[in-house]
Amino acid sequence: MTFTTRAYVEEVDREAVLALRRVCTTPENVVDYPSLTDLHEFLNPVRREQHTHIRLWEDSKGRLLAYANVALPSSSFSFLIHPMAWETSIPAEIIAYATAVRAASGADGEERELGTNCRDSDEQRLCYLLQAGFELEEGEVPVMVRTLADEIPEPEPPVGYKLRHIVGEEEVEACVALHRAAFGTQNMTVEQRLSIMREPDYDPRGDLVIEAPDGALVSYCICLVHPEENAQSGRNWGYTDPIGVHPDYQRRGLGKAVLLGGLRYLKARDVDTASFMTSSDNAAMLGLGTAAGFHRFYAYHWLSKRG
Repeated sequence: MTFTTRAYVEEVDREAVLALRRVCTTPENVVDYPSLTDLHEFLNPVRREQHTHIRLWEDSKGRLLAYANVALPSSSFSFLIHPMAWETSIPAEIIAYATAVRAASGADGEERELGTNCRDSDEQRLCYLLQAGFELEEGEVPVMVRTLADEIPEPEPPVGYKLRHIVGEEEVEACVALHRAAFGTQNMTVEQRLSIMREPDYDPRGDLVIEAPDGALVSYCICLVHPEENAQSGRNWGYTDPIGVHPDYQRRGLGKAVLLGGLRYLKARDVDTASFMTSSDNAAMLGLGTAAGFHRFYAYHWLSKRG
């Protein structure tokens, strides 16, 4: 098989990458990163500045065989490989490309690790990464699930606090500020939040916030249902993440209230199972989920590569 590699072209390659994800999809890997939903968000033109390090591999007829991206400055690495391309040199070329991008980004002398994740049952991907020099990190990202067959209690935010869905894109800056405060990070941007709000399955009624008496947004939960992914997996799932609470307003029951609001929204959408993911060291989120009836279903591991 002969193939060529080139950079991603805005407004030209997006649909081909989405089609490649569909070809690569199995019932088990539907939500593995990058999922169809992840790509709808990430490839939105509003985030074009993050597309610099996307690389594509095509056969002699121009059919897309592989996709890779290195997100900087984190050096997190994602990829898709067409099932018929695993036995070619493309998998090795993808690793070489990602390693080169990572190395070039460390021109300031700071050593950066190339990182990616892997579902705990994906033996092909895990073997590929380990053979390429990646090492498993401690901890995991558990996928938590609970049935929605039972009655969901009415949310009870504190007196004076209001549970509602966001009004629209005019609240995007407030949503970004809340996310950054809740998670202690600058990673969320206006462009990233807009890409979530412009994803095909996004429903503003599931984009929940709790408003404090002074009008500030202090807790949130983004709830989504993805019909195409559910059809691919044979499941009927909805998602309640991320969930965040501003640090100045924690321990007031706001996380529980917004989560219950999300569960009631998903149940009204006729979803039978709710799910969220979090880090294994996020004791607060795991505790909140367990108290709300969630349990671990499977997990993702993080792998990193130096040099």
